[in-house]
Amino acid sequence: ARLGSLKEENHFWLFGAIQLGRVLSGVRDRIRRWVSPHLSPVLPNPTQFIGGSASKSYQMLTKLVIESSFTPTERHVLWLAINVENQCHYCVPAHSLLAKKDSVDDEIIESIRNGQKLLDPRLETLRQFAIKTLNNRGRLAPEDVKAFFDVGFTRAQALEVVLVISHKVMSNYINAFSGTEVDAAFAKYTWDQSL
Repeated sequence: ARLGSLKEENHFWLFGAIQLGRVLSGVRDRIRRWVSPHLSPVLPNPTQFIGGSASKSYQMLTKLVIESSFTPTERHVLWLAINVENQCHYCVPAHSLLAKKDSVDDEIIESIRNGQKLLDPRLETLRQFAIKTLNNRGRLAPEDVKAFFDVGFTRAQALEVVLVISHKVMSNYINAFSGTEVDAAFAKYTWDQSL
């Protein structure tokens, strides 16, 4: 029985690795428009980022997150929760605007921005799972994993949460050390970390 379980688990992880390894295309222009004005304080030649492995990785992660099995609202819950937890001065307002444009309920956006519990139990479980995965470096208590599965999420989606964390850690850290200035387009969503 244990051997069958190991084979099933290896298949699960292999399937996840294959999904995470798909090649990304089509996001390069958006990255190019963002990188040049925002990374110049940190990179003397921001175009080095555009063609380099960091840019390609970010593009790949963006595409994979968008293609994940999460609904648009679930994706925005993950992005915002991770941005808030990492205290990203740039990504919290940016993703607040993106969530708004994707018709995410204002109560959800504001609750996450303010570190408050979400009213929807499934979304709150997703938010908590992402935060605990991030803060505990993947070492979750069995009851946290069980709670995630109990509201209908799958093992594959547990891997996709790690994917979203990887995506946001990359941009959150780059924005932190570069001191990226918040764009005028989403300045009205500027976020106060002290809340």
